Amino acid sequence: MSAASATNATELLTVTEAAARLGLSRWTIGGWIASGALPATIIGRRRRICPRDLYAAQQLAHAGAVVPAWRREPKRAGWRLRQAREAAQLTQLELADCSGLTHEAISNLELGRRAPRATTVRALARALGIAPANFLAGMIDERGVTAAEAASALGVPVERVRTWLRTGQTGGWKVSGQWRMATSSVTELAASGRLRGRSRRLDPRFRG
Repeated sequence: MSAASATNATELLTVTEAAARLGLSRWTIGGWIASGALPATIIGRRRRICPRDLYAAQQLAHAGAVVPAWRREPKRAGWRLRQAREAAQLTQLELADCSGLTHEAISNLELGRRAPRATTVRALARALGIAPANFLAGMIDERGVTAAEAASALGVPVERVRTWLRTGQTGGWKVSGQWRMATSSVTELAASGRLRGRSRRLDPRFRG
C-alpha cells in the first residue's frame, strides 16, 4: 500500500500542485507516475499524490533538487564539483576511481559540458563524503517549503518540525515570521535514516 492510500484526501496533491511544489513541469510529474516511480490515487477522476511519495520520487529521480539545478547552471555546478574534489585532495583520476565514473565524465562535469543523472550525483557525493545538495550551495531556489509541508512529507506533526527548526536540529529560516525549509533538506532528511521507529523522531546519535 502506498503512503497515498493511508493519507487523508485533504492532504493529497493534484499533479499541478505537486509540480508547483517542486518547481517542475506537470509532464515531469506525470512521467514519474506513468513509470511507476510515483504512486497516485484516483479521486474524482483526478490523480492525487501523497507529499511523502512525491519527495521520495524526487529524491530517486533528481537527488532532491540537485539534478534540475545542475542542468540550469552546469558551469557553476561544475565549479562547485571541482571545489569539492580539491577540498577532498583528490585528482580527477582519483575521484573517477572512487566514484566508478570515467575520467572523461568527471572532466566534462567540471567544465560544465554535461549535467549528471541522480545516480551520478549520489556516486560523486559518496566518493567525496558530502551531501548531494552541497554541490549546489547557493544555487537552489530557496523559497523552500513551509513547516506544515515538511511535516506532511516526513509524516510527523508540524509542531515537531517547528521544534527542530527552533532548536537548530534541522536547518531553516523565517519568512514573515513563518518557518521554511529547503526542499533539498526535506528530501535528504527523509532519506537519511535519522527518523527512527513509529514515532518518527530524530535520532540524536545519528552521524550519517
